[in-house]
Amino acid sequence: MLLTAFVIERTVAAAAFAVALIREKGDERKELLVTLLRMSVAGAIAAVVIYKFAWMRLLSTFDVTTHPRADMLLTWLVLVCGTDRLSSFIGHGADKAAAAKSKDASTLELQGTIAVDQAGVKAVKDRAVA
Repeated sequence: MLLTAFVIERTVAAAAFAVALIREKGDERKELLVTLLRMSVAGAIAAVVIYKFAWMRLLSTFDVTTHPRADMLLTWLVLVCGTDRLSSFIGHGADKAAAAKSKDASTLELQGTIAVDQAGVKAVKDRAVA
């Protein structure tokens, strides 16, 4: 069931991506084209892996041997879409997030009323002097 839900969700996401690729213009479209290129490379690598390593196919691990083409397609979809999901967690944006976090560490924005004790005042003054 979980595998089926994953396949359905990724199929809908692919359709939404295709619609966005058709509708978008300018820089947004360029970003989508870069994503399409990256996913195409992932798809080619996944196809080679599935072709060379038949033991990796999903349905065959469950002893379903009556649909070899469906097994290849399902395995390919899970591998390619899995790389997309993985990149959203640890992908190319990780360095940007770390850089943005380090920049924001020096900025403090407060709203409302703040009460500071004498130790806090001393710590702020000591830090301002250093």
